[in-house]
Amino acid sequence: APEIFAFAQTLQSKNLRIQLWTIYGLLYNDLHLQEAGTAMVEVLKRHLDDPYVKKYVEYIFVHLEIKAVRFFPALFQLFQEPAAAPKIMVARILRNMGFDAEFALPPLLELAKDTDPEVSKAALEAVAEIGPDGSATTALAKFLPQENSQLFTVKALCKIGSAAASVVPDLCQLYPETNDIELRLAILEALGKIRCEAAIPTLIQ
Repeated sequence: APEIFAFAQTLQSKNLRIQLWTIYGLLYNDLHLQEAGTAMVEVLKRHLDDPYVKKYVEYIFVHLEIKAVRFFPALFQLFQEPAAAPKIMVARILRNMGFDAEFALPPLLELAKDTDPEVSKAALEAVAEIGPDGSATTALAKFLPQENSQLFTVKALCKIGSAAASVVPDLCQLYPETNDIELRLAILEALGKIRCEAAIPTLIQ
């Protein structure tokens, strides 16, 4: 189609702003979301440290809302990058989307296994904000021993509620072991939401 040819030409521009507005144009046309996703990944790889790029990506999500969600399969490619920055940025975008990013829970839980603690933390922050269901309980429980990840793991488990009953012993064990007041409060809130009899001794301490 002529318009695709025109978009392809402008994506080759050396002007970053032209490239980004071209991606916006592709996104705005539902027929070209795959091209937009691929182009966005390439731009992010090249210009991730550019604050204008980060700001523009946020602009896209604000103005296109759920339509932008549909090119995330392409953005998930950034989770395979060796650098931490692209992974953290995508995780934070998903966190800001909240429940609308429920589709991203499986790749985020996988990303939380990253050896970089900041990447793992960003992924778990996103999971906690999105709100996982009971099927994520076992995966989340594996992060409780990791000090850097504990707070957001507990917050994610709190969102699950009663379906996370299997982790009550772990939460009850963690409570007296930590001196972090924010983490302790989060544990108590999670135990209250889970509503399991095994948590009563910890709750009444």
